[in-house]
Order: sequence, then C-alpha cells, then structure tokens
Amino acid sequence: MKIKFKIILIFLIIAVFPYYIFGEDLGPRVIGRVTFLEGVLERNKAGEIAWDFATEKTKLMESDKLRVGKRSYAAIELPGKCHIYLDRDTKIRIESRAEENKRVKLNNITIYYGNVFIRVGEFKDARFQHNIITPGAFVSTRNGAGFSLSVDNTAGTTYIMVLNGVISVKNILFRKSIFLNAEKKIYLDIGKEIEEPLSLDKRDLVELEWVNKIDPKMILSEIKKSDIKQQRIKTILSGTTHDKIIVCKLIDNSEYKGIWDIETGLSVMIADRLKQSIGDIIEIANSYGTSAYIASLKDKASIAITGKIVVFEFTKDVRKVASSDDILCYLSCRIEISLALISTQDNKTITNISASKVLVNKEKEGNLFKEITERPFSLNDKLFYQGVIGETILAVLQSVEERLKDYLQL
Repeated sequence: MKIKFKIILIFLIIAVFPYYIFGEDLGPRVIGRVTFLEGVLERNKAGEIAWDFATEKTKLMESDKLRVGKRSYAAIELPGKCHIYLDRDTKIRIESRAEENKRVKLNNITIYYGNVFIRVGEFKDARFQHNIITPGAFVSTRNGAGFSLSVDNTAGTTYIMVLNGVISVKNILFRKSIFLNAEKKIYLDIGKEIEEPLSLDKRDLVELEWVNKIDPKMILSEIKKSDIKQQRIKTILSGTTHDKIIVCKLIDNSEYKGIWDIETGLSVMIADRLKQSIGDIIEIANSYGTSAYIASLKDKASIAITGKIVVFEFTKDVRKVASSDDILCYLSCRIEISLALISTQDNKTITNISASKVLVNKEKEGNLFKEITERPFSLNDKLFYQGVIGETILAVLQSVEERLKDYLQL
C-alpha cells in the first residue's frame, strides 16, 4: 500500500509541481535550439497531443517537451549560456521567461526521467537563474556551473554530481536546502530528508561517459575550470591555518525603526549569496559578532567581511492624480550598505565595497505595504521576495557579489 501511494504521489508531483513553481505558460515563442543530435529526438509542442521529430538546429518553443530515443543523444541551448546534454531515454520540459516585476530571467527545466548534464557559462550579468525540477528535487544555479542529474521517476530518486561551481539543492517535500559544491555528489529520495553530500572520486566520472558522445572535451573542461577556481581560493587563503571567509553581523547605522532584524537578516543574505557563487569557504559568523577579531578566533576566518547598513528605508507614498480625484500609492525602498574585507592576521582592511539601490513601484496585489511589513525578513518568503523590497535587496546582493568576485579574481 505504501509503495502504491508513493508512486501515485510521484506522478502527481510530475504533473502539477512545474506549474506550481513556474506558473502558467505565456504562449509559444522561440527560446532555444537543438545543437546536437544523434538518433531520434521527439518534440511535443505546448497544447498539442501529437509528438513530432526534431532535427539538429530545430528551434525550440516555450513549454516544449523533448524525448530522446533509447539509442540516441541530444543537446540543446537556452538563453543565459545554458547548455543541456541529454542521454538516451530521457524526457524533459523547457521554459525561459522573465520573472514578474523583476529583471531576473528564468530558465526552467523539468526532468521527468533519464540522465541530463547541464553546463551554465560564466558571465558577469548574473540576472539569469536556472531552475531544475525533478520528481524528488528542486535545483537552482545562476552561472558558472556544470552538474549532472540522474532521475528515476518510478522510485522518486534524483542523483546529482557537481563538477564545477555551486548549486542549491532541495528535496521538494522538505524545507531544508543545501549548497552543493564542486566535487560533491548527493542522492535524494522523495520520501527522505536531505542528507549530507559525499565527495566525488574518479570512478564516479564513469557514469558520465555518455556525455563524451556529444562533446568529448566538455567534462574535462568543467573539471579544469573547477581546479583553477580552487587553486585561486587556496592562493587567497595561503599562509594561514584559517580557511574561511566569514561574513560578520552588520552594524545598523540607518534610521530604521521597524520590527525586522535587518542586521542579522542582511548578513545571512550576503553569506548565502556569496556561498552560491564562491562556495563553502563562505560562512556566516557563528557568534553573529561584528568584530573581525572575534571571527578569527571563533570561526577560523582568514578574511572577515564586516560592515554597516548606511540606509534602510521602506515607505509608502500616497499621491493625488492631477485634475482628478484618483489616488495612487507607491512603495519606495532604498538600501545602502558599506562593507570591508579585513585580513584577520593583521586586522588590516584589504578593500572596501559599497552597494546601494533605490526602487519605486506601484502598490498593488502582491506588493502591498501592510502585507509585506508583516512578513518575515527573508528571501525564502514568496511575498517578501516578489515585492519591491525583495527586488531592491537582490540588486544590492548582486552588486556585492560581482565586486567581491572581481576583487578575488574568481
């Protein structure tokens, strides 16, 4: 009975969850193309029942489903330097769109079953986010990553290996999510809480030999990119027994008087954002202290990121329309932070980073002042994230990430 229930649950998730996460279709439009094909690749256009055959260079439309033959291989390309390699007997669904009220562009890939390798190129504009949904997992990354997913839709399992970069991984039935770094692997079961990842070894790469049928140089290229990044990180942390970059709790120098704990909240958001692109050398200070010295002693930090919140404003402005009795309401958000990278060995400032953003949006459903102020200060909260305050914070975090990566040459 339990096995029957589990199978029914898996098929319900496959059918419904992509729409719950990604929303309704926006209508057919070209979003990608087939870049490699050996054998048979079938395509099912959105809203149609019949399947037809794709060829190399076939243009792909919004919400197309693709199915690879049992003796075939294929590769496709989506916006944001997203390359998807498909093994034999694999089925996926693709979407690419701009997120509502944001400059973030989404590639959404649903894997129904089979083996897929995803390579996302490195580029400075990190406004692309790549989401992958399987019967057991939700995975996301922005850029500079190479990873594989093996999906068994009957058992509800997803096996993930990361060769390069950092990805976020979550079991769809549980709250916990983790960042999975290069040279790590994890096995997710739909009915179990996410477990600690394991290290990859050379034997694991045998499972990716099918990728060589499509691009013989790609796997080695991703490994080399990861090795270069890891060597750069070792150089940054050389000459010390400490091996972390710690984000300390920010000091609030703004005039904010609300109920949110913005000092801790923004510090955690900065650490999470940097961890996604740089890796697990980034941590939030265990003590939540503001001192680089404390971070060195308690958290074994080689470099501490300290700083202050200069401005934090979230206000509602009521404006009367000229020559009319109509009233328009606008939400305004202004955030400015100032950070310093400090060497904990000599307590000297390495470099300073400042980031700020001001946004004004009309108040409307999904962006109501009272509702947002009652939500938790978290980008994991959908209403908070989709409102003007979430958009402002994302812009500030992106600026911090880009400047830090530029300085560290990562």
